[in-house]
Amino acid sequence: MDAKLKEFLARPETLFEIVDEVANGGSLIAYCKKNKMRYSNIVNWIYESEERKKSYEAALEARGEYVAQEILAELKKLGFSDIRKLFNDDGSIKEVSQLDDDTAAAIAGIEIQEEVCDKDGKTVVPRTRKIKVVDKLKAIEMLGRNLKMFTDKVEHSGKVSLEDLVNGSMKEPEADAVSTTGVGPSESKEEKSEMGFKADGNSQEKEAVEKDDGI
Repeated sequence: MDAKLKEFLARPETLFEIVDEVANGGSLIAYCKKNKMRYSNIVNWIYESEERKKSYEAALEARGEYVAQEILAELKKLGFSDIRKLFNDDGSIKEVSQLDDDTAAAIAGIEIQEEVCDKDGKTVVPRTRKIKVVDKLKAIEMLGRNLKMFTDKVEHSGKVSLEDLVNGSMKEPEADAVSTTGVGPSESKEEKSEMGFKADGNSQEKEAVEKDDGI
């Protein structure tokens, strides 16, 4: 560790500056660039101490809340913007420099006329021709979802008849099916029929032998 870095990290206010920077929406990278320090050196120094590590991770958590609040604030600007603030009293569109911050934030795009000359050859100052504002309904919907004011309705398109339900409830599992003839559940009707045929054939053959013995 060089002397400059060692001196910088030895300052009592270094950790406080890092925590303050991160917790208020900044980043450790931005802090390192501002103070001309290597990110790897600073982050290693933070995690060498359990106390510094806890302070830094708490700042990261606070930054997440800060960013969330910033997003909600921006959505509020968009959702509750007033289009009347875009116009002068005579109905003409205001110049961009005349718009307040909240109204300017609600603008999605602007088309400006190029500089032209009038009949006398004098340059006319460019004026705003079209202004496109953001989708207010979308912004309000996102705000409402954050506040859990809306719930999604899920519809199932599958159709099941009463007959299907009845047949399904009366159907027995194959594993529980037991044949009274001694045929196992895994034996098919063809196998059962074939076994019956063989049994009948054996009986007929045995009867024929007995008759021959009697002759």
